[in-house]
Amino acid sequence: MRFLPASGRAPAGHTRAPADIAPRLRLHFGARSAQLLEQEGAAVASPENHQVVLGLMERQACTPPFSCKVGDVRAPPTPAAASNPQSTRSGGAVSLAAAQGKEQEVPCTLSHALTVFLTHPSSLLIIGALGGLLAWRAQYPLPTAVDAAVAACVAAGWCLQEWAVHALLLHSSFDWLGRRIHVGHHQRPYFHVSIDDPPIVLGFMAASLAAFWTGFGGGPLALTAAATYYACGLTYEFTHYIVHTRYLPTSRLGRRVRMHHLLHHTRSEAHWLAFTVPEVDQLFGTLPPDPAAIRMSDMARASLKAGRSGGL
Repeated sequence: MRFLPASGRAPAGHTRAPADIAPRLRLHFGARSAQLLEQEGAAVASPENHQVVLGLMERQACTPPFSCKVGDVRAPPTPAAASNPQSTRSGGAVSLAAAQGKEQEVPCTLSHALTVFLTHPSSLLIIGALGGLLAWRAQYPLPTAVDAAVAACVAAGWCLQEWAVHALLLHSSFDWLGRRIHVGHHQRPYFHVSIDDPPIVLGFMAASLAAFWTGFGGGPLALTAAATYYACGLTYEFTHYIVHTRYLPTSRLGRRVRMHHLLHHTRSEAHWLAFTVPEVDQLFGTLPPDPAAIRMSDMARASLKAGRSGGL
């Protein structure tokens, strides 16, 4: 499916979009985002941008062996196996098929997505550690209002941490390993299995537990804080993973988070930096009131190019 530029004249090889495209865009993205996509015809590479977004969101039947239900989307052809095993790594995320130098199939159904996530070593590591912390906390008296306050503060801090790490470290102006890994994540096609490597997860878990244990002097509050942090980490890992699959969330919140992150990848990596709570971008001035006013970055163009060459 191709889209016309603003002139209304189709370039060679392009066909006119169906008449019902605008209502479908508004249904999936809301009026403002739909307007962005309709106006994108005036920008360079806009047909590809339209194609990627529609491929992400359109509700169509999955290819065998998957059966589609509400919330599933059509799976484009699976790209050929990578010749370089390292290319299957998705910028701080690892595919279980990477050891064989294969591209892991990106889920298009919720059941498949859950199976992949819940069998990934990083997910199992977080779930196991979280269970251990909760069992340890159960050895102390029941949680109090102080525990609730600590948990709320840790959860709020997590949301701010997401933005800070993303903006100041992963998209930093200085070169370091984390930035290089994250650039690789952006250079991948938008659709890929994206779950942080176990060493990264273990590092965050160990550092946070040490910090909370030191800060609270051990005891139940330290365990409450650490358990909350681990739960936030698990929520982040799953949410970031699911928006990079071909499964379309059915809830309004899920679609909003997905569109927010989609714009970060396909429009500008300098904006839409928050994740679990998109409103955090408003606090730091990185949530443009009009996405159409933001110029498509070179990194976003590279991501779209990778999506076209890799079967989206």
